[in-house]
Amino acid sequence: MISIKFATFSEQPQIEMLRNTTLLLLQLSTISSASALISPASLSMKSTYSFDRLSLSRHFSPFLSIHTPYISSAISNSKFSSFLDSAISIREADITISGISNQNNNQVQPKASFNCSQSIFANNTASFNGAAIFVSLSGIDANVIDTTFSSNSALIGGAIFFSSRTFNCTSSIFIKNMADIGFHLFCVASNVNIEYTNFQESSFNGTSSIELASATSMSTRFNFISCNFFQNSQPIMANDVSVNVDNCCFIYYSDPENYQSYQNNNQIRSNGKDSVFNFTKTSFNEMYFESKEFSGNPINVDGGTKKEDLGNRCRLFPSPSPTANDGWGSQPAIFSLVAIGFFVIVSIIGIFIVTCHKDKDEEDKSDAEKPLTTLSTKK
Repeated sequence: MISIKFATFSEQPQIEMLRNTTLLLLQLSTISSASALISPASLSMKSTYSFDRLSLSRHFSPFLSIHTPYISSAISNSKFSSFLDSAISIREADITISGISNQNNNQVQPKASFNCSQSIFANNTASFNGAAIFVSLSGIDANVIDTTFSSNSALIGGAIFFSSRTFNCTSSIFIKNMADIGFHLFCVASNVNIEYTNFQESSFNGTSSIELASATSMSTRFNFISCNFFQNSQPIMANDVSVNVDNCCFIYYSDPENYQSYQNNNQIRSNGKDSVFNFTKTSFNEMYFESKEFSGNPINVDGGTKKEDLGNRCRLFPSPSPTANDGWGSQPAIFSLVAIGFFVIVSIIGIFIVTCHKDKDEEDKSDAEKPLTTLSTKK
């Protein structure tokens, strides 16, 4: 076991041949090496890596690069920004794994897992795929929790490129990521579950915000539960997969001067005849569909448009409108609350002044009546 705590480096060489490593409170900046900072040897023994409270920025190479299925890793409470390559890269390179036999000739099926929680990936760039996280290794179960992916750019999968077994994402945010295919996420997997996640403001020049494809010939299910899609061009592209969309919200507005027309490309798209979409309690604001064969309830998919359904929680404060554009932002809401608070305070002060003035008038009236009473008494 190797543990590093409270470390700060401005230049750090590549770290290799580590096993069971833990890094706590590590801060790195301006790494110009072409090799990953941490890169376990391809033939190393099974190891566990744990990273917590890391802050890394302005790197030419990845922070973590794994080319073997024997590695388990976990990252939490960390920030990765301005990388010129995938911040985290997990793939099999120049190595063939056919199983390892023990004395009884029983094969061992290697498994690697990746967990990422409470982290930030911002302003990272990759020449090819997955600027924040790149996974291309069979048998990986990835779990992303409470993580933000902002302004990452790659050829395919602006924030995440995932080609493996299972991808789970919960309570995360994808915003302003860019790519030619899959602005936020490119996912080729057997199982995908995305819950309570926001996808915001993707680029308008690519083919999809989220690109989905099956990793096997078997039936697979892609689940989106309680997710929000705000101002995304073409939120979902499906390639022969079954997509379940439950209690989600799709809101997209063009520029105010052109609010009546949307992108020429369809918003929900299928690239294969076997794609199936199931919508439940999902709200759309003028969403275009490519096919009339998508099944859904209560959404009536007829190849045209569907006005916003107010039946679920798809309500924002203040409510967006075609001329409001970014009206769903927090600034108008804060301004409204401040204005309401101001008028409440003014009203209270006004009531206090009126009450005091009334009491004074009553006192003056009482004083005016006193001499008359005295005069009457003398008579």
